Amino acid sequence: MRKIISVIAFLAVLSGTMGKTFDVLWERDDGFSREVYEQFYDLPRNSVDAVVIGPSAAREYYFAGEAFHHNGVVSYNLSTSGQPFSAILPLIKEVEKTQDPSVYLIEFRELEEDSVNLGDVRKITDNMKWSRNRIDTINSMLDQYDATSGEAPVERKDYYTSFGVYHNRWEDVNAADFGESEQWMGFGIYNSIITMTPEDLKPFDEYYDIDPYLLGELDRLISYTDTLDAKIVFVLMPAFFHSDSRGLLNCAMQQLQARGQEVLFLNPHMGDIGLSMDVDFREEEHVNTYGSIKVTNFLADYLQQQYGLPDRRGGNGLEKWTNAYEGFRKAILKRTSVLAAYEELGTLLDTCRFESTGERTFDVYDENGALLDHAAFDENGKRIEQVQ
Repeated sequence: MRKIISVIAFLAVLSGTMGKTFDVLWERDDGFSREVYEQFYDLPRNSVDAVVIGPSAAREYYFAGEAFHHNGVVSYNLSTSGQPFSAILPLIKEVEKTQDPSVYLIEFRELEEDSVNLGDVRKITDNMKWSRNRIDTINSMLDQYDATSGEAPVERKDYYTSFGVYHNRWEDVNAADFGESEQWMGFGIYNSIITMTPEDLKPFDEYYDIDPYLLGELDRLISYTDTLDAKIVFVLMPAFFHSDSRGLLNCAMQQLQARGQEVLFLNPHMGDIGLSMDVDFREEEHVNTYGSIKVTNFLADYLQQQYGLPDRRGGNGLEKWTNAYEGFRKAILKRTSVLAAYEELGTLLDTCRFESTGERTFDVYDENGALLDHAAFDENGKRIEQVQ
């Protein structure tokens, strides 16, 4: 009996040690993909009322901690950069194992993209729990790759058992592999700024057919979601799209509407959202952190007003959302001058342009291009310099 107990104890210690080893060797990406899944699996069962799924246009545009702080909507953003459209169906199935959301927000930008980046596949499947659905998720995305890439079919065994890919990372391991990433429910800080103009916001008057393979994936997705009690909203986040993208996404919207799906295109709502073309985008197709806060609040209000999602602030077992918001707020005060610029100079936002001149410095110009102000801030967000 003692020998059996010793064997069991040894196996338990070995399992824990190997688990930590695998965790360290698994490569992290700057989109916090591992954290997105770790924190999803750690959610209390049946705790969320809405789930957001999509590529970086979903991941960077919606922060569940902010939505909860804003109006009490309890949600989760299960999105990773470059997420192929073929991942959405199996990921909804993964959600349904442990959650029963009333609404899914699906960012459908990837309907314009028939190709699959194999690195983006790993951001999802390397972080999913072992299950039949994990295998189905791998196969779904690699089927899309094989069908659209024009390359030889992918060898799949290294996706089913990923340790073989990462076991030789020993010499690349550094402190970051042991530490905590600065993220909150997978949401990070992106504070760069690009200035856009109304002329950059082109109408969607082109039309290009999207890939037939993706139309088949869309039909498969709708056939499954039609069996759920949850409402499905296909969302296209605000951005300055190029011509080819506009044509393909115009086709996607028409295909969705023809299939009776709800489509929420946010470009026409930029004014309602309060997005500033001067300071709220970090590149043409992505908002920065403060643009994302505005989009989050707009969507949280939409979910509450259109679908009656409750205000659950003050409820039991929801500390994760409160902690995510508070952690983000403290970090932003320490790390960026954007918040300080917004708070101190926010009354000028409608008429002025902000231009970042360094990590924590801004020049502020009026609508005629005249320099109004130069502001610099210390690491705690306190103003340390002013030149009129």
